Amino acid sequence: MIFRRLWEIWVIYAIVSPMRRDPTEAVRRAVGNLIRELRKERGWNQTQLGAAVGVDQSTVSEWERGAAVPRELRAIADALGVPFDRFRQVIEAAAAAADAVEEAIRSQSLLSKESMEALVVMYRKVLAADTADLGRN
Repeated sequence: MIFRRLWEIWVIYAIVSPMRRDPTEAVRRAVGNLIRELRKERGWNQTQLGAAVGVDQSTVSEWERGAAVPRELRAIADALGVPFDRFRQVIEAAAAAADAVEEAIRSQSLLSKESMEALVVMYRKVLAADTADLGRN
């Protein structure tokens, strides 16, 4: 019974929340997705964005895969013609969503503390595996 309930909760969170294993990972992925989206809207490739910001193509690729958060966010926003505030909003939303998912898991009254922690660990592992798959796309 407990395993069935645990599985049901896990499926709900896996479907509803695309957030990552921790807020830092969530933020990296959200920023990377926004950079990719804005770059493509502008019709640029990674090399062109890198040149506009002063980095090489591989650095832009790292950002877009969520492997790193750029220190050059203001320069990226300027190069892509968007307000810096757009990045701030994405960062805040990603961090809050990741926190909310783990809090929701931990608030399940039907689960023992051990089951809740096991679910959190499982959630983080699945999301970490999803992150590793990004580099293959």
